[in-house]
Parts: sequence; structure tokens; C-alpha cells
Amino acid sequence: AAFMLPAVLRRLAVSHPNIEVEVRCGLSVELVNAVDKGQLDLALVTRLPGLQGGVTVRREPLLWVSASEELAARRPLPLAMFSPGCPFRDAALDALGRAQLVSRIAYESPSLASLLPAVSEGLAVAAIAASSVMPGMKVLGSAHGLPPLPVVEITVYGAHGVLSPAAQAVNISVMEALTPRERSAA
Repeated sequence: AAFMLPAVLRRLAVSHPNIEVEVRCGLSVELVNAVDKGQLDLALVTRLPGLQGGVTVRREPLLWVSASEELAARRPLPLAMFSPGCPFRDAALDALGRAQLVSRIAYESPSLASLLPAVSEGLAVAAIAASSVMPGMKVLGSAHGLPPLPVVEITVYGAHGVLSPAAQAVNISVMEALTPRERSAA
């Protein structure tokens, strides 16, 4: 949300200044359930296993990050993880399990903003989307003894009925702001 929503909201404010938008941040599973219950019109989520519907607007690699490359060698590996139900958490723990790397969850939160201090202070390693990497973070990988992480799909998940004109405008703004553009040959 912190890295993708500003562009969406800025675009929407210019194209449809009279639309009132309510933004709710949460775990993807919670947001999908809110859409299914009619509590939200649309949700920008990480595609969950088995999720039917939605339109993928972006694919991003998950990356291991920390402020300190040396931290990757510590065992158990101290982790800053999203709360249970987050696909990033599941992917990271699955990769560590397959690699048989001993780890411990040192910090846990549903919010990236709450995990970043542990990462930026060199206290933990986190698995985050490439667009969330902040200055000063070191991207870690196989050279540091960490297993590869998957690419995740960022998806717009919408109500199963007809969207209101306001929700359609939000959907268009999301698509325009987040869908990667093809570069034309010059």
C-alpha cells in the first residue's frame, strides 16, 4: 500500500476529483473476504493460492533484505515477517524450510512500516516485494546462503457484480498506475 497507492490516488484525484475513496489496508486474505462480503468494491491484493478472479496488474520478485549482509549467516536466522495469512510470509517460510535453514521470527506485523525498523537497524532479514526496497537496504540472495524467493502477482480483486461508476474509475486508475508499460523502440 505504501508504495503503490500514492500513484493510484494521485491519478484518481486528477481524473475524478469528486470521487470519495475509502482506503483500508490489511492482509490480502482479509481484503478478499471483505470484497466477497460486499464490504469493499475492490481490493489490491497479492494473489492468494486458489484465488479465482481478479486481474493481475503487476508481477514482482520477492527479495530477501536487511541492512547487514552478515546477518544472513546468523542461525537461527532472525526474521521480520508479516502476520500469518500473508503470502510473502508463506513463501519465505516455505523457501527456508525447503533449504533446511533454521530461522526464528523475531518481529511480526501485518504492516511493512512496522517491519522496516527491524530491517533497517540490521536486526532481522525480511522478504519483501522489489518495489518496497528502501535506500540503505541490502538485497540478499544465494551468495549470502539464502534460498530464492518466488515472483508474486499483485491483483485487483473486484466485486462479482457490476461495479459502480466510482468503483470503475478507481479500477481504471489502479490499472493505469500499476500496469507496466511496454517501452517503444526508438
